[in-house]
Amino acid sequence: MRALALAGLPADTNDHAAPGPLLGSGLRGRVARLDDWIEGLAPARGLAALVALAAATWVLQSIAWPVTAGRDLGTYLRYYAQMWEWSAVFPQAMLGRTPGSALVLGLVLELGPWAVELVSALAFVASVVAWTLAAAAFDRRAAALVAAILLLYPGYGAVFHQFSSDALSAAGFAFLALVAVRVALRPSTRRFALLGVGLVVLILVRPANQALLAFGLAPLLLAAPWRERLARSAAFLGVSIGLLVAWSVHNAVRYDDFTVARGSSIVVPFARAFTEERIVSPDNGPASARLARAVERDLLSEEPYRSYGIDLETFFGSGSSRMLEDVASLSDRAFGWDSDYAILREAGVEAVRAHPGAYARGVARTMWQLLRAPAYVVPSGSTRVSDEESSSVGGDSGSGETIVVNGRVLPKPSEGEPIPSSHQALWVSTPDNRIREVWSSPTEHHLVFRDPEDSARARRVEEEIGRLVERLPSRAGRAALGHRLNQIAYRFPPPGLWLAVGLAAWAWRRPRHGGVALALAASGFLVLAVSALGLPAVAEYAMPVVPSFALLAAVGLLGGRR
Repeated sequence: MRALALAGLPADTNDHAAPGPLLGSGLRGRVARLDDWIEGLAPARGLAALVALAAATWVLQSIAWPVTAGRDLGTYLRYYAQMWEWSAVFPQAMLGRTPGSALVLGLVLELGPWAVELVSALAFVASVVAWTLAAAAFDRRAAALVAAILLLYPGYGAVFHQFSSDALSAAGFAFLALVAVRVALRPSTRRFALLGVGLVVLILVRPANQALLAFGLAPLLLAAPWRERLARSAAFLGVSIGLLVAWSVHNAVRYDDFTVARGSSIVVPFARAFTEERIVSPDNGPASARLARAVERDLLSEEPYRSYGIDLETFFGSGSSRMLEDVASLSDRAFGWDSDYAILREAGVEAVRAHPGAYARGVARTMWQLLRAPAYVVPSGSTRVSDEESSSVGGDSGSGETIVVNGRVLPKPSEGEPIPSSHQALWVSTPDNRIREVWSSPTEHHLVFRDPEDSARARRVEEEIGRLVERLPSRAGRAALGHRLNQIAYRFPPPGLWLAVGLAAWAWRRPRHGGVALALAASGFLVLAVSALGLPAVAEYAMPVVPSFALLAAVGLLGGRR
């Protein structure tokens, strides 16, 4: 046996116990020879080979997929453009996100296209190495399997070809997993406290990572006196929650809102109930009726709803994402900024109570899609800025087609939406309603500022966003190769299978320290479940955490028995 495993842990004669008679004799012999080769590979040489393979994989994927703007790049650039001013002209843009991704994305774009390509490549290579080293802490063969899955599965690599918080979250979770494995195998209260600091950094990259606070229960599964287990769990959660409270205090002082990130009440469960299941209705309860009255009074009588003939039934039955944004911004105006979307949360709960079966089936369908469907990501090659930019100020010319509404010819809204744009985008919401959108026609609108100084500041923000977007790489990809990579992703065993195999192998073989891998996979699954409670199936939500399923499968199949 080698004196040191790839992860730097002491070798043990039981670390590489045979996994059992799973294979035929011929295939078993070939696997044994591969196993011997892996065992005989020096750690430094193996690490160098892994880095070279990951870099080669990145280069191959880059020929097909140049780095383009990711789905939420514009959202974070709006944050970056204002983060240097103590009082932001668009406070909702600052409170709806956290600064980690904004800072990294903005600074890298400042350096230029070459930096975007280089940082994206380094993030991919480092993520593959981190997951491999995490698996190597259990078994070198498990590490080889994890590396093979991540290098051969184009879906994971494609995330890093979209410049957004998704790639940064994937890289951050990879490093958090590596540190979590090291800490769990050599646990101490101090180390779990430091791991809590790492989690907060990941939450500041993407607010949805708050679901990973559940990993604070992992110390309770480790073999130790219960006093030590409780102390380690308390250290992790105490440090994490304490730092998040400190960040909330920062937001309260700077933007008068004590929150880590504003807007979770819009998403769970209201967003799913409104756009996916379409079960929000004035008849569901008092909060829903109150919301309907506000919609009828303050939206349906305004453009573009008035010209496009939208009534209350159409509004709640359309499932429109543009109308969802309007409901959110309406909540700030009609019910007050300080309400923190409480009416939307209550209306969502009322919808779930009125239609529990429809909501449960929708959540289950989304989880099935995230775990079963080919979760590849196809960079569009266009310079898209963010999902919410569909509601940007200006006009939506649509596809050039027209429709007739109440005898009037109007431009047909794009993307199958019933209206050309939201009446007022959420990111322009303010506590005092000092900014509003004014419509001059059924499709044209512009911002109006109470304070002329705000108008100049807003113009500088938008100019800064445009300047940074222009610094993205402009080279074209190879569509034919991209199509082949997508075909591989489509036929590749889906993440749900990795999870199922890992759970079955863990239950059957009970690998040593397998609880650590199980805790990481459970935390990743929880991130997906929380996402499914409010949002549709989007591959970018899944890709950062699905390597934890590969880790569980590799450890379950190849990790040494207890």
